[in-house]
Amino acid sequence: MKIASINQIKFNNLKISKKQTHKTVFSNKQDCFCKSSEATERKTNISFTNKFYTNKPQKRVALKPDVQTYIHHLAESENPDSLKELIVLSAFVPETLKELILEKNAYNLTPVAIAAKSKYKGTEKLTIFEQISSKEFKKAIIAKDIFGFTPLTYAIKSQKDEIKKLKFMAKKAPKEFKQAMLMEDTFGCRPIDYVGLSKQNGAEILQIMADVAPDEFKKAIILQDNLNYTPTAHMAWAKFEGAKKLEAIAKNAPEEFIMSLNISNNKGENPIRLAALSPYDSSEKLQIISQYS
Repeated sequence: MKIASINQIKFNNLKISKKQTHKTVFSNKQDCFCKSSEATERKTNISFTNKFYTNKPQKRVALKPDVQTYIHHLAESENPDSLKELIVLSAFVPETLKELILEKNAYNLTPVAIAAKSKYKGTEKLTIFEQISSKEFKKAIIAKDIFGFTPLTYAIKSQKDEIKKLKFMAKKAPKEFKQAMLMEDTFGCRPIDYVGLSKQNGAEILQIMADVAPDEFKKAIILQDNLNYTPTAHMAWAKFEGAKKLEAIAKNAPEEFIMSLNISNNKGENPIRLAALSPYDSSEKLQIISQYS
């Protein structure tokens, strides 16, 4: 393994300017639970695929000066050497890394949040940060970015090793995991709502949530986002594995599931109506709703 030089390790306290090696921490298009595919350009150069919030005015977010660090870049990088470098730095300058675990970049993302959304060795990177400082790692689990997303939300949205990431966070920061379950973002959504977007493993994600945070799981089922969608409503409309997701909710929160069936969104549509209108596995979803209600 190639050992970093002293100059590389110091490297301005591992902080670098975005002008040198900046790479935007968000993908160019990001699902934010909106109802059309119209993309909205922002001053932050982030475009969003609006699917549920097209007609809803968005709060403008003032970006602070760039504080992107070398650790942010390593947490984000898909280069195999990035994991090796993190291992080397954790061995040679652990105190410096400890200080940087909660450091936020211009989008208020910590290295832990970036590792949670990483599609390359995300769990391994989370493990390194937790080993450096369990205390700082736990704080990072409930740290929000400018859109109110936590590492739990990013792990789900990453759709890459999300089960491993969630299990690791639940094991190492159980109290914070429970707290993050009910943390609301700027769209009024909580991590559980984004399971509706999962292409696979959605039912498994819900089961992890129910096992680790049963009380928070039940509370979340009857909470609504900014457009009055409950998690049940999101699963009823879900494109992928909607019936399995509905069944996972019904099994782990039976009373709340029945209550949520009577909660309508801002268009007056309850989950039963949404399941009936859904172009994705409508009959299977309605069968699950009938079976558990």
